[in-house]
Amino acid sequence: MEKINVQALVGMETWEETALVADIGNQAQVPIVSFASVVIPPLMPRQWPFLVQMASNVKEQIRCTTAIVRSFDWQKVIAIFEADYYGSDSGMFVVLSDSLQDVGVAIEYRLVLPPFSSLDDPESFVTEAVAEQLSKESRVFIVLQLSLSMSVRLFRESKQMGLNGRDSAWIIIDPVASFLDSVNTSVISSMAGALGIKTYFTEDSRSFLHFKHQFRRIFQSEYPDEDTSEMGIYALRAYDSITATTNAIKRTERLVIEESGPENRSDNKEILSGLVNWPGDLKRVPKGWAMPTDAKPMKIGVPGIPFFQTFVKVDWNGGSNELSFPGFCIDVFYETFDVVIGDVTILENRSKYVEFTQPYAESSLSMIVTLKPQHGKAWIFMKPFTKEMWAVTGAILMYTVFIVWLLERQSNPEFEGRWQNQLGTALWFTSSTLFAAQRDRVHNSYTRVVVLVWLFVVLALSSSYTASLSSMLTTQRLQPNVTDIDWLKKSNATIGCGSYSFISLYSENVLNFDPRNIKAISSEYDYPGEFESGNISAAFVEHPYAKAFLKYYCEGYTLAQPIGGVEHRFGGWGFVFQKGSPIAEDFSQAILTLSENGRLEQLKTTWFIPSPKCFNSQTPDKGDSLSW
Repeated sequence: MEKINVQALVGMETWEETALVADIGNQAQVPIVSFASVVIPPLMPRQWPFLVQMASNVKEQIRCTTAIVRSFDWQKVIAIFEADYYGSDSGMFVVLSDSLQDVGVAIEYRLVLPPFSSLDDPESFVTEAVAEQLSKESRVFIVLQLSLSMSVRLFRESKQMGLNGRDSAWIIIDPVASFLDSVNTSVISSMAGALGIKTYFTEDSRSFLHFKHQFRRIFQSEYPDEDTSEMGIYALRAYDSITATTNAIKRTERLVIEESGPENRSDNKEILSGLVNWPGDLKRVPKGWAMPTDAKPMKIGVPGIPFFQTFVKVDWNGGSNELSFPGFCIDVFYETFDVVIGDVTILENRSKYVEFTQPYAESSLSMIVTLKPQHGKAWIFMKPFTKEMWAVTGAILMYTVFIVWLLERQSNPEFEGRWQNQLGTALWFTSSTLFAAQRDRVHNSYTRVVVLVWLFVVLALSSSYTASLSSMLTTQRLQPNVTDIDWLKKSNATIGCGSYSFISLYSENVLNFDPRNIKAISSEYDYPGEFESGNISAAFVEHPYAKAFLKYYCEGYTLAQPIGGVEHRFGGWGFVFQKGSPIAEDFSQAILTLSENGRLEQLKTTWFIPSPKCFNSQTPDKGDSLSW
């Protein structure tokens, strides 16, 4: 540098080269122009004041990458980068991780590759590294930093193993995206469908067209065997750098380079979907997930010991040595797709770790209680009529008495005397028609009409009263043993909850039950025995469980709801998938279809309709008193 009086150093494609030369530039006080793509360290301007980066803005490219991932609703990704000889990733991974975290996207795995030139057997190493990704769920790969040699090897192996097939997505940024200008068609074919983010430059400016003409002429003369003479971003940067340093050592300009990236999520998905040739010629946005195949089928989990077997049951056929899985939840699943499936409630704390589908059944808290005979027949003769009915009947009676008195007091000698005696006579005359035929004579024709109407009313009232009272005296009336949650708490009564259910914690934390008064029930078949022995006074279960229980145990039990006068609703029942799985969205759409075409209601009717004997026994006595 001293012998030839170097005025500037231009080049350096890697960060380790840049850091080494920058130290030399500090000592010689010579400007250094680097092409290395790197996240600029905060102290770099002070540490290397003579260093100028002629490279893409890495943070902007990562921000663009995050926008793409968010636009297509991918929930998990795999990050890939080739470390330098110091094990560094140029700060890209940290920026990517923070950026994705801000939009709720997780990095499932970080594939760190050593420098390609340091590998003794790069082919075997890359093959093993790619094979490890087959066990991962995510099929969205973000390539941060790779050398050209590593990029070629990585994409070829990925294509052979099917990692860049249908429902896979690859996103590459600089410098990998810029290498594509100098690779042959075989490399390009292995990267088909990948999304590339690279620096944009205008091609219609006068300076660009002049340089493009010169570049093609010189390149073709020096490399006549090359397939393409198109220039890439590095040629432009070298030209701009040398031109800028020639004009002014301490002043640099970018003459033809501009940065660009997507911003608006709502527009990007529609725009990008129509422009991208996805891997495998897929005509829709890739799921970005390892979809089930014959070689790797979907693994489905069901409860081994279900609490209510109406919803999911495991049957073993010893003769055929096969398992079968009947149940309402299984039937719903078969109507959607050929996943934990079962009676799983959608709860906020669970949604942090798994992905739920649209609910296929509503869920709320219900209280099952026993029924007891209705006592207190001393006043049962008052029960056939409601209070309102008795009041209306009395009003009609008094009205009739008044009309009879008003019409008969002038012409009927029996209505003579003081007015109090006259009203008493009218009252007796009218009231006696309730129990016997009227033998007293009336003298006014209008009175006969009034009495005739009154007799029809008496006939209807007496017939209804007799029929209702006979029913009450001959039919056993039942009423719930418990109707109020406050009574349970005040009397220290014990309630039953499922052993593996969240209801016990809900009863303790929300309903404020003493945990000592909450008994764990391991099976639906244990509830009758617990009730009969007096171990529990009520059972707290989700509403679908209550319907399933009362379908079989309808005699002597009923449903008291809502609890405490308040309806306690939950998120419903849904199928469970791994967090970020796009299959959950497909299931949700299928469940909505079943709901809209009525198939879901048909399944509920099939599994939950009670037997005819249960219709009356499940309904507690609310009184059959006649009302007006």
